[in-house]
Amino acid sequence: MQIGSSISAPKNRWLESISPVVRFVWRGKWPDDRVESMRYLYDHELVLVSQGKCRLTFAKREWIFEAPAFFIVPPGVAHESAALSETVRDCIHFDWIKGPSQSAPLWTYLPGQLQSARLRPAPPGIPRGLHHGKIHDAPRILALAASLRARWNQITDADRLGARAALLEILVQLLSQDAPSARPYAQRLAGNIKSLLERNYLSSDPVSEILKPLELSHSHLCRVFQDAYETTPVAYLNSLRLERARQLLREGHLSVAEAARASGFADVSYFGRLFRRHEGNSPRDYRFRL
Repeated sequence: MQIGSSISAPKNRWLESISPVVRFVWRGKWPDDRVESMRYLYDHELVLVSQGKCRLTFAKREWIFEAPAFFIVPPGVAHESAALSETVRDCIHFDWIKGPSQSAPLWTYLPGQLQSARLRPAPPGIPRGLHHGKIHDAPRILALAASLRARWNQITDADRLGARAALLEILVQLLSQDAPSARPYAQRLAGNIKSLLERNYLSSDPVSEILKPLELSHSHLCRVFQDAYETTPVAYLNSLRLERARQLLREGHLSVAEAARASGFADVSYFGRLFRRHEGNSPRDYRFRL
């Protein structure tokens, strides 16, 4: 059965096959630094972040979501979430389609053992993995979520069916290509890393300090950047600083040491070795050769 809705047909054709069933609904406020421990889900959980910022650790990767944003966690994958500021969230547990009735827990916290036979995975044709993005029409989506909560808490079949219709509309609005789509997470994050390096390369701070505002592990940031640009953040930062140093040396107004420090190199000896490696001669020789 396909639940009727006022929304237009989505470009993501697989969305036409879903008929979601609501299993549990919760809305609440998390204080800053609250952590929900590592756990496995047995169904899917749609999280609507309407206020604040939170971190999701999913499949050993970290994701940052700042309101208004959403993510859908699939079953059977260990994950942990934490509030990075006071956060308001709607959490909706659901199945993509109505299946045979069976009792199953919503989640198991580690170190508890996952009961694989009780998982409720997405049916064939529905993309697996973590769905996520910005909420582009937050007032509408949050109004639908409020309607869903109100109806799900009633006992009549009509209200429960209305809750399913509201969830269907939420999912289609969030996941349809009709809505503006955010760039893939890794590409977006790599671009943010690159921008931070380009804005701060003249400081003498190390890469780890420059990238602190992203609030992700340094190793993860390096991996994302290298996958996107085929170089490391350190190598890119050094290339920016070296280009500035070449410019200053060509102008001839500063000594080698002054040019190094003005380009973001705190260690003049390191600058000299790096410059020779890239240019084939020393900064002094480069300066006098021009």
